[in-house]
Amino acid sequence: LFSLIYLQPSLTSPEDKFTTTGAVLFSFEKGDKLYVDDNARFSSPEIYEAENNKPISLEPGTYYWKVEGPLNIDSEIRQFTITSFVELRIREKDGKYELVNGGNERLNVDVYEGGSLTGSFILEREDEKNIENNPNNTYIGGKNE
Repeated sequence: LFSLIYLQPSLTSPEDKFTTTGAVLFSFEKGDKLYVDDNARFSSPEIYEAENNKPISLEPGTYYWKVEGPLNIDSEIRQFTITSFVELRIREKDGKYELVNGGNERLNVDVYEGGSLTGSFILEREDEKNIENNPNNTYIGGKNE
């Protein structure tokens, strides 16, 4: 009995009932496979080969996670919640500028020039759009409902 307890994976983070707005960083010991599912029965889990401190990006929602260790011994089950995360960035790439959706939500983006609305578009998750290098332009992004 002692040896089986010694083989049970140990979870470090995230803590049970953890809430975040970004990627989740999993940390554990003695695990071979990481299971993440939207239900505690793990009826349709995403399975990842165990990499300690591996960040995983997921849609907003509530999830459960566990780790399978040697001899198929499971860890405890923990729950975490991802809330919506909106991030709009401008980056330079090859001398041009791109607007990047760095969050986990689809965005409505409004373009203002000198204070007047000049256009709008939708920027999908992890999408980017080439933009003009115009110091008078302002880009405002909000969650697409």
